[in-house]
Amino acid sequence: MTCTAILDIGKTNVKLLLLDEEGATLWSRSRGNQTVVRDPYPYYDVEVLWQWLLDCLREAAADFT
Repeated sequence: MTCTAILDIGKTNVKLLLLDEEGATLWSRSRGNQTVVRDPYPYYDVEVLWQWLLDCLREAAADFT
């Protein structure tokens, strides 16, 4: 099976979708996106998002094997 992973990083939420060849959603996860407020400017916690993405991809792989 071939699928496409879509990572949508928005201001308030982050979503990961796996779509089939026709564009139908096979699997999805979402979480709130936290902004770190620190000088010199606020930013998204990229390390937290990276770990979440890896965890979700592991979970998706386990669901489809």
